[in-house]
Amino acid sequence: MHERLCEIIAGESVALRPNAYTAALSAEILFRMTLYLRVHRLPGWVLGQMSGFLIGDELYMPHVAFIGGDLPPDRLGSHPTPPALAVEVDFPATTTSRQWINIKLETYQAVGTQVWVVTPQARKIEDHVPGEPVHIASDILTGGPALPGFTLTLADLFL
Repeated sequence: MHERLCEIIAGESVALRPNAYTAALSAEILFRMTLYLRVHRLPGWVLGQMSGFLIGDELYMPHVAFIGGDLPPDRLGSHPTPPALAVEVDFPATTTSRQWINIKLETYQAVGTQVWVVTPQARKIEDHVPGEPVHIASDILTGGPALPGFTLTLADLFL
């Protein structure tokens, strides 16, 4: 029997939709964020999708997450605090996948997490900073409050 990884979104078990393209984009974002932290000698951790975050009764597994500070992530189980920045890759984008992301966005925003929603088919990234209007990046994405000084050129990401 094959077990599937699932998130808990709005009280429902939602199976992850793994695919190679999403994994490649996530890995590239993770690499660039990690490199930025190391080059600038900034504290923090960049985590991949296998790290879960407990937010209330929800369990989210963003494709990439950034946790600031000097403490390492929880080594066993899901992280008990939300990330400073979560990256959700919506590929292939569907009406249903966007509904789940919208629910997660509300929860993330309520706890102060900045969220990037990556939509490869549209070649854009939405930057959701709590308390601010959504910024749509179609050329260069900046790290905002979670990763000040970080930039990502979308042309380099969406090859």
